[in-house]
Amino acid sequence: LGTADVVTTVVEEIRDIFAEAKRTNKKAPFIVCDPVMVATTGAELMERGTQDVMVRDLFPLCDIVTPNLKEAEKLAGFPIKSPKDVARAAAVIRETGKCKNVLIKGGHSNSAYMQDYLLQDDGEVTWLTTPKVDTANTHGTGCTLSSALAAVSAGGTGTTPGHSLNRNANPNLASHVVLAKAYVHQGIRAGAQIGKGPGPVGQTYWPQEHQSFPWATPTAHEGAEGRYGPFPEVGSPGIQLLPVVPNAEWVDKLGKIITEEKMTSAVHVQIRPKGLTREQLEMEIKKACDLSRKHGIKLWVNDHWDLAIKHKAFGLHVGQEDLFKVDGKGCQTEVDLQEVHKAGLRLGVSTHNYHELAKGLAIRPSYVSLGPIYPTQSKAVKYHPQTLEGIKCWRSLTPPSMPLVAIGGISMEDAEDIIRNGAEGIAVIGAVVGAKDVGAALRAWDKKWLK
Repeated sequence: LGTADVVTTVVEEIRDIFAEAKRTNKKAPFIVCDPVMVATTGAELMERGTQDVMVRDLFPLCDIVTPNLKEAEKLAGFPIKSPKDVARAAAVIRETGKCKNVLIKGGHSNSAYMQDYLLQDDGEVTWLTTPKVDTANTHGTGCTLSSALAAVSAGGTGTTPGHSLNRNANPNLASHVVLAKAYVHQGIRAGAQIGKGPGPVGQTYWPQEHQSFPWATPTAHEGAEGRYGPFPEVGSPGIQLLPVVPNAEWVDKLGKIITEEKMTSAVHVQIRPKGLTREQLEMEIKKACDLSRKHGIKLWVNDHWDLAIKHKAFGLHVGQEDLFKVDGKGCQTEVDLQEVHKAGLRLGVSTHNYHELAKGLAIRPSYVSLGPIYPTQSKAVKYHPQTLEGIKCWRSLTPPSMPLVAIGGISMEDAEDIIRNGAEGIAVIGAVVGAKDVGAALRAWDKKWLK
């Protein structure tokens, strides 16, 4: 895109492609524009006047524009010195270019971290952070990221090429960007010195290194010096079987069986009460916490962080809807993560796609869960089954010291495959609370880990 003529030719070609897609009733391709305007060395790569044509004619056709910091400064028209400047520049670029989404790449900053800023067309913002790699071999990072983003967007957010984790009607752009950034960071770690000057970034494989997987936060500070956690480790015994129960009565029932049978796998239980008033809810959680201590089991409270703290539960489990939320004025959370951490509670986080995994890992929880692994009857979910391939992928992208818990549609016959593919724990609902003989079901599950 070095000259206005080249930009115009590209614009005409894209319009022809869009027209053909409309005529044949096919989906238009996902368009990524990497405005290669300024080299890493600072050299200008675009003729005078070309920028105006690109912003006016090309940007409105693009699904996402991916400038680096120097290019963002030129496009926005002011210097970028802070995270606030990055956010303002992204808004200006999206407004003047009438493009849907903007990703400003921050790898050239002087920070100890590489932080990219994603502004989506619905107003959601995400900072993606990875530790900076001490290397000069970063030639081609911008081109690699935009190419990886285009490739992932064309193929879906899969755990391996061709395997889609999320086939809903609205592809998760943030997951695409997370994968692309992970791929680039993985390539930077594999970069090699070839010839003179900075060597090229490595072209490697589908992201599978936890050291290269970014964490996603609403602010730059929370992605760097202000990260939450780490939350306490699960400890020993770890999570193996995790029955999810609806009330304190079930905590008591399972607790009696677990202690009488001296089971080693089913020592963690999660309570998920539904349809109660606030007063009833507190009574139920207090009773469950008291019973868990009586039976010597470890109780995880679902969602209700304040009651989990108040009644001294072992841990708290939260879904993505209870984590980071942004209202345009800054970060808000449904869960007071600082209070949960201060109270010493363990924390588990649900994940369903790459963006959610990146958000979960940002707060350094005690464990992450992935689901649904198979179709489930317990509740309607918008995500398609993750399968064993999903477990393999999540295990490789999650720090080895952090347990991975699989959930969703898992039967006793599936357990060995689930464990063999990398999950330390299995959360079950119907397989225990729906069993005709609960004691027999728990004993049978317990044997899966004794093997």
